[in-house]
Amino acid sequence: MNKIRYFILISIIISTFSGCDEDEKYNTSHPEEGGIILTMDWSNITAANPSTYQARVTSSSGTSRIFENLSGTENNLVVEPGDAILLIYNHAENITISGTKAIINNIGTGIATNPGLFFSYFGEISTLRDRDMTHTALMRQQTGELKISFAIKPANMINRINRISATLEGVASELEMKTNNLSGSSLITTTFTQNSYYAATMVRLFGFDPSTRQHLILDIEFKNGSQSTITSDLI
Repeated sequence: MNKIRYFILISIIISTFSGCDEDEKYNTSHPEEGGIILTMDWSNITAANPSTYQARVTSSSGTSRIFENLSGTENNLVVEPGDAILLIYNHAENITISGTKAIINNIGTGIATNPGLFFSYFGEISTLRDRDMTHTALMRQQTGELKISFAIKPANMINRINRISATLEGVASELEMKTNNLSGSSLITTTFTQNSYYAATMVRLFGFDPSTRQHLILDIEFKNGSQSTITSDLI
């Protein structure tokens, strides 16, 4: 009789504890990790938004999670709980990412004159286990277009010119996305188009390296084989 009662008592205790596990509920689908509802703010962007971009979340422990091929204005990220750094950028032609730096690729003795449109964001986030936090990223356009043009006088001089090229010295090849600082002084070369008495060209770049002087060097090649070089300080 005592054995039977003991068995029944044990069964009741086990059943009670099993019922508690089944009834335990969580706030999210990631009870052991944190969540970020990431909203993209493109309001400061004048160019077309990239079709896809990526987010890199680096926790205080130093581990990183990369979320590729994000799109649209809202994405859900599951990350390690705690404080972290959020870096967002898109892949662009002739731009290489190294850590938190974006670097324009080398072409010949300088850098590419027409890298792709590049956007980035750097910020801090903090998450809790089993919670979804919200964060808005105000994106920044990092490459811009620079147009160089001038009139040729007298107007008939244009007929004597075979080719006009330019070299820009002091152009920044590197962008630190954490601070938006520019560095890595380099140069770009470009060729002008000629129309009537007018010559123009356009390049795309991060900007200029503030630690060095910037120069524009014009090389004019005439049809008779002679050449002329004009150097001008930009700042």
